[in-house]
Amino acid sequence: MAVPGIPAVFRFPCTPIWNNFLLPLVPLSVLRLSPPGHGLYAWNSNAHATPS
Repeated sequence: MAVPGIPAVFRFPCTPIWNNFLLPLVPLSVLRLSPPGHGLYAWNSNAHATPS
């Protein structure tokens, strides 16, 4: 009986964390105004880019 409840309980903390990242991504196109999570994501994307 507890097996279906485990994913449900895991989902409660993940949903707000994901929304804090994804929700500002839609309306904001300026990196300067974005939250710190977006800056870290952009920095990580640029760190793994191949040099030209």
